[in-house]
This record gives sequence, C-alpha cells and structure tokens, in this order.
Amino acid sequence: MNTRNLSAQEMADELSKPFSPQALKQRPIVGGKQSTYVETETVIRRLIHAICNIWSFNVTLFEWREDVLIAVGELT
Repeated sequence: MNTRNLSAQEMADELSKPFSPQALKQRPIVGGKQSTYVETETVIRRLIHAICNIWSFNVTLFEWREDVLIAVGELT
C-alpha cells in the first residue's frame, strides 16, 4: 500500500480526476440506450490510493435476513 501523505487538496484532486477510457464500462438500459459506469473495484482502488493510510473501516452490524448476510460498516 502507498504510504505517502497527501494534503486534503491533493486527495480531492486525485479523487476528481477523470477515469481512463479503459475503466469505463457500458451496459444496456431501458429504451435500448447504454449506461456508462465504472466498476466498484476501480473506484475503491482510487479511493484507497487517494486517502493513503488515513482511513479506517469498522463493521458496525452483522445481520442475517433469511439466507443473506447484511453487513453495515463505517468508513472514517
């Protein structure tokens, strides 16, 4: 993991950069149109890169609903 320390402005600049054309995906939507999106993993990697080591994530709740486990967390 990257251990550099960025200022708040540098973090904001990193997070607001456009994604590369290769990161943009398409999927069909109602009406025969296409929706452009970025995969979750790509967004998470950018977030981790931008905020470096100043974040934490804590799971605050686990709850089973029938056969689905719901986990709620807090990103600080």
